[in-house]
Parts: sequence; structure tokens; C-alpha cells
Amino acid sequence: CARDRAWHVRDRPGLDPSSRGCAPYVHFTQTRSRLASTGALPQFKGFSLQKGEAWAILIVMKKILHVVTLSEWGGAQHIVYLLAKHLRSEYEITVACAPGGLLVDRLRAEGIRVIEVPDLCRLPHPIRDLRAFWKLYHLMRSERFDIVHTHSTKAGLLGRLAARLAGVPIILFTAHGWAFSEGRPWPWRWLLAQVERLPALLSTKIICVSEHD
Repeated sequence: CARDRAWHVRDRPGLDPSSRGCAPYVHFTQTRSRLASTGALPQFKGFSLQKGEAWAILIVMKKILHVVTLSEWGGAQHIVYLLAKHLRSEYEITVACAPGGLLVDRLRAEGIRVIEVPDLCRLPHPIRDLRAFWKLYHLMRSERFDIVHTHSTKAGLLGRLAARLAGVPIILFTAHGWAFSEGRPWPWRWLLAQVERLPALLSTKIICVSEHD
């Protein structure tokens, strides 16, 4: 895990743990004899372990926010759950979604942080969509995530716009089936395809779950 791979470094003058890239952080103390039992005495930027010295482990984890529209269990929610569960040793994971579904319960059972956004809904609703966008924007702005990964159409639209305005450096979108795919009347397909163009331009990468998409 990330903790095992973290270098053992002394407290460095001028290091501000609250600055971007240094939070979250956890300090542990280890002695040379304990570390020697692992057979590895790491070095970091010219520093090396000395006998009997106590060292601090500075753990720096990138922050990822996953945003999915609904929390009722489905394909997109299953992917979000697996990503959050298996990446939490490498990253600080937060998931934002609508409340009340099985996804929320399963994530919290795993100790993964969940932010409920009551106004996230599947169907267009100008007032609720604006409130959901505002909450996502303030969340991203205040917590300064390194990566925002959005899933599903509504969360993909609102989440990517909010992430760009909040200055998130990496914005990902997984298309769990496009809203403008076959099965809808042609005018709706055309309109939804045009709506997708802007957030597509804001995306660092777009991930498709099938060759068809």
C-alpha cells in the first residue's frame, strides 16, 4: 500500500503539511532497528537513516473525487464502488452521489467517505441541477481534488463543468452508455449529442466501457 512505500524522511524546515500536495498526511515514528529488520534502509533527497534516530513518515496521497448521479445499485455504481475500494490504498477517495441507495451503504461499510448531493437527479430539472452544480463546485473548490472522475450523464455534465471552474487539473469521464445512443427519437439523440460536446472538450480523458460506445 502507499503507506508501505512511503519514504522515511526527517521533518524538513519550511515544509507546510497543509499546503496542496502535502495533505492528507500522517506522521509515524520508526527507529532504525525496526526498519533494519525489513532489510531496507531507504534514502530520500540526500537524507539517510542513522542509527538510533527517529524518523517521520510523511504520507502524501492524491485526492480523487468520484461523482455519479444516483446511488441505486447498477452498472455505473458497481464500477464506482470497485474503483473506490481498490484505489483507497493509493489515493484519498471521496464519492459524491444522490442519497439513499445501496452504493452509499456499501461505500461507508468500507470506510470510504461519501458526500450526499440530494439534488442530483437523472431527469432535467433546472433548479435542482443548479443547486447540485453549486454544491459540487464548492466541494471541489474547497477540497482541491487532484482528480475528478465523473460517471453517468447528469453527473458527467455537472461534475465536469464544476471541476473545470474549480481548477481541478485532471477531469475524467466514464461513459456507461451514451445518452444519445440508439433507442431514442432522432431529435433527442441530436440534442443530447450537442449537449455532450462542451463537457467533452473539458475532459482530460473519456473512458468507454465497450467498443460500441
